[in-house]
Amino acid sequence: EELRSRLQTEVVIVPEECSLRNAVKRAPSSGVLIVVLPGTYTEALVIDKTVALEGCGPETVLVAKDGFPAVCFVSGGEHASIRNMKLRQPSKRPVATCVSVVAG
Repeated sequence: EELRSRLQTEVVIVPEECSLRNAVKRAPSSGVLIVVLPGTYTEALVIDKTVALEGCGPETVLVAKDGFPAVCFVSGGEHASIRNMKLRQPSKRPVATCVSVVAG
């Protein structure tokens, strides 16, 4: 609550309030800070708006979902950011992309 009161933007806490995928999907066109609590999240996110994903350090890990070439696809989110978390591919893919920026 303290973080919310200090910011002038909407804050969504994952996984307490919703899943990471739903937080990104439901975000308005801009101005949302998505705080991702420690844990391992298997995702294939499409970020097409201005949102900030903020992890809690190396204990926050995003792993690419099987069958997807990247954890995050950024397409049109001019000021999208991903900070303070680990991004990785599943162990069976030793060399691969974690973030694919198509436009933005």
